[in-house]
Amino acid sequence: MTKNYEELFQDRVDELLLLEQRADRRAEKFIEITNDYQEKNQKALEDLRGHVGGIDESLARMNAASDQVRDYVAYSEKHALRTAKLFLGTVIACALFVAGTLWWSHHIVNGLAQDKADLLALDIKLKHTPVIVHFKGKDYVRVIPGSETGFTRNDDSEVPGRYAEVWHVR
Repeated sequence: MTKNYEELFQDRVDELLLLEQRADRRAEKFIEITNDYQEKNQKALEDLRGHVGGIDESLARMNAASDQVRDYVAYSEKHALRTAKLFLGTVIACALFVAGTLWWSHHIVNGLAQDKADLLALDIKLKHTPVIVHFKGKDYVRVIPGSETGFTRNDDSEVPGRYAEVWHVR
């Protein structure tokens, strides 16, 4: 089974052709990979240039945001000062209201005490027994006996005496 030289030569040529085809395919793949890397590098370079150009925009936006924050802080400071003044005014108004209320209640208590002392000084006894009448949801007491009345009961009888409205009975 020996092959002659021509067959061996042909086998070697076929092997070389196969190797050449494989080398061509690998070269094409290498060229594709290289082109892909070049495209990626080009995109990365463009992105980098865009970012470098975007830094100026970013700095401008940061400066604008800083100005807005500064303006808001100034506004907040004004608002806090206004709120503090309003709170202080409210506290002062409440203190004045409480002081006025205390003074007025003291005045009323003193007036009632004076009226009580004046009544005790009169030393007058009633010549009649007070009569309390409940009429139309209000309480009345007879103050002058024997005078005419404006009250008429449900049975059309009149209640004798003159009556004055009282705030508290019993």
